[in-house]
Amino acid sequence: MEPIKLKCKAGAGIMIGDNHPIIVNCNVGINSQNDYINEIRKIELLFNDESIKPDTMMDLSICDTFNIPVGIVPSYSVFSSKKGIPQSALIDSIIKNAEDGISFMTMHFTADWDTYQIARKNRKIPVTSRGGAAVLSDIAINKKKDNVYIENIDSIIALALKYSFVISLGTTFRPAGIIDACDEAHIMETCKQKEICHYIQKQGVGVIVENVGHIDINKIHTHSKLLREINAPIMPLGPIPIDSAVGNDHIAAAIGAAFMGYYGCAHIINAISPTEHLTSIFTYEDMKRALSAAKIAAQSVNINNFVKCQNIEHDIYVKRAIKKTCLIGDEKNCTRCDILCPLKM
Repeated sequence: MEPIKLKCKAGAGIMIGDNHPIIVNCNVGINSQNDYINEIRKIELLFNDESIKPDTMMDLSICDTFNIPVGIVPSYSVFSSKKGIPQSALIDSIIKNAEDGISFMTMHFTADWDTYQIARKNRKIPVTSRGGAAVLSDIAINKKKDNVYIENIDSIIALALKYSFVISLGTTFRPAGIIDACDEAHIMETCKQKEICHYIQKQGVGVIVENVGHIDINKIHTHSKLLREINAPIMPLGPIPIDSAVGNDHIAAAIGAAFMGYYGCAHIINAISPTEHLTSIFTYEDMKRALSAAKIAAQSVNINNFVKCQNIEHDIYVKRAIKKTCLIGDEKNCTRCDILCPLKM
């Protein structure tokens, strides 16, 4: 698998792909400028706690790097319900963000009308991607054959080479429920991602592939074989292996991500909020729990491949042995065991 490097405004950046530890991404952003201060405060709290600080951040509206690689979705800021996505505005947005030092940009090259018609016919929820839906709407509004990203693919590749940003292939038709996982639309889009990925890579540009959303554990194993053929780092959006974990989606997503990582198809794990399907605004506590769960998933896979990750677990084991208690905190005695503590008997 072809590894890539995500740049930072300051620092060495981060390598992702095979032979590199799985990292954790956190999504942030606002829809109204009135929410800007509160969002920045939440992000600052996250970065004040090393145990939950993300490795990368996907900024869905605002840009503040906090000295880690930051990604954006350029179509979000230029889409209009009347005009769709004007080509000139999209290119200008890409250039502006590239000049600001953005590390990776999500682009929905596979949001095409043929796949949409299949999804619309076979699914109750054809599309669950906001960025993908915007690109499809642009096709409909402007009565176009190809989407705006495909129309400008070579110009975008040239910009990626000039400004050294990575292209993240967005997934428009990722399943909105496990019942749709690996259906015709899902597989069709994944195959198109493979084709587009190889085309971009041949021009010398790094590629990340976003895929899956809701998918059960059995299908994770099967679909991972197809994803491995793409030969690029994978960033799953979840995956959530059950749809009934509402209110605890961070746990479900961590389970799915751990399985996917074990099969070699999760190089960037997205931190999924426990209230992912309950509320539009995530609190600091939501973000903290999301990042904690995602980091546990990443570590559970990384310990199988990287000595520095194994050492973390070994150090905890040694502390328990030295203290003669399973408690790692300040408490010296475990009242649950009292005189029957097996570490002291």
